[in-house]
Amino acid sequence: MPIDRNELLRDQLIMGSPETCARRIIELQRATGIGALRCVFNGNGVLPRQQTLSQMRLFSQTVLPSLQLV
Repeated sequence: MPIDRNELLRDQLIMGSPETCARRIIELQRATGIGALRCVFNGNGVLPRQQTLSQMRLFSQTVLPSLQLV
């Protein structure tokens, strides 16, 4: 069965502004009790290295600090 795009976007991908990502991760943790998260910043090899590094820096500087309080 093909993957439903809307279901994938809703249930398996976290993307958007730093605020949106932090909120979605916190919601996921509260709903499921997860203690770890696998982050893929390069689109599984699709995005260029510099863009990937930039996204990783943004995540570490803006999203991670808000998650440490959860």
